[in-house]
Amino acid sequence: MRTVCVIFDVDGTLVDSNAFDDELYARAIRDVLGPVTIRSAWSDYPHVTDSGILREICQENGLDPGTHEAAVRHRFGQLIEAHLAEQGTCRPIPGGPTLFEALRKRRGLHIGIATGGWEHTALMKLRAARYEVAGVVLASADDAFAREEILDKARTRLPMSEVTVY
Repeated sequence: MRTVCVIFDVDGTLVDSNAFDDELYARAIRDVLGPVTIRSAWSDYPHVTDSGILREICQENGLDPGTHEAAVRHRFGQLIEAHLAEQGTCRPIPGGPTLFEALRKRRGLHIGIATGGWEHTALMKLRAARYEVAGVVLASADDAFAREEILDKARTRLPMSEVTVY
């Protein structure tokens, strides 16, 4: 029997979080780094991941990324946690939980998540949207700066013979 793996992204794919996630991420950066210059679109950065964007912002503003990442990561987690507590939930993408759970139950199929977000905030959003993620492989911006590398990390953690990326 062949092993099939399906890898999902989080923001905009499994959960409807882009609007608040973007705002809170920028706020976390400014709360920690002060009034730094941030490009108007995340897609203007070479690596559209939490760690990749922060790295570029620090470099462009003459700051050492290694000195500030833990503090920004922590602050972002605080802001996401507060937002989710206030809202009571995080909306899943319509049909997402049903599909995700159906795939989780399929014999011979493994689920992975490869997100440009940091792991702790991705898990907060997934849990708030009521996704059951126990046993699901997760690769994130904690693992690499580039999305391609994050996806590769997820692939290496999955027992696969085929991969479909959504």
